[in-house]
Amino acid sequence: MKNEDAIESYIMEALFALMKEKPYTNITITDIAKKAGVSRITFYRRFKNKEEIIKRYFEKRAIHLQEKIIFRPRTKDDYYEIMFNAFSIFKQEIDIVKLLVSAHVEYLYLDMLNEGLGKDLSIQQYGKGKYSSSFFAGALYNVSIEWLKNDCEDSVRSVADTFFKLTFPN
Repeated sequence: MKNEDAIESYIMEALFALMKEKPYTNITITDIAKKAGVSRITFYRRFKNKEEIIKRYFEKRAIHLQEKIIFRPRTKDDYYEIMFNAFSIFKQEIDIVKLLVSAHVEYLYLDMLNEGLGKDLSIQQYGKGKYSSSFFAGALYNVSIEWLKNDCEDSVRSVADTFFKLTFPN
């Protein structure tokens, strides 16, 4: 891991550790920098605020999902694989997402889905027009948050199957 990546990771880890200790709104940049072992200047060289830390976290997870996609999705099976991988990654990150929900910043997850699915996965190419990616992102967000409320007790396969049947009924 490059030094810059390591510093970003320390800052992300610090924020999430602090979120376990106290309310998100009470966490300061000074708290994060101190916990990460960096100066405030170092923090501000990388991030403007706490939300940017979470956005960067999601960017890294989106890159992880994109690495699993070695082709441009063209068929329903391709989209199923993307859904399955997205739910798998979501479940791996359940503790972080729970922190975001409790801090009332889960909208950042929705923002990431809207941006990523609209641009990177070209969902609209398979869908029915320019709103397809927004529909897909909203559905993925709502299903994953509902799944979280049930503590992800259903299997990834079961959730992906249900999601797939609802979004691609034919």
